[in-house]
Amino acid sequence: MSYNTFYLCLIFALGYIFFGVESYIPVGRIGHSSTLIGNKIYYFGGITDVGASLND
Repeated sequence: MSYNTFYLCLIFALGYIFFGVESYIPVGRIGHSSTLIGNKIYYFGGITDVGASLND
């Protein structure tokens, strides 16, 4: 492995450690609609696994 590759990997690793990665996991649901627009997915309605009705 060349030094350039090593330093590039080091920069990515340190960025991951210091800045972290945040993500959102949607609530599980049934009986919903979903659509993909561009690179985003939208969910509408449905019921959660505990029976709560969703209207989003």
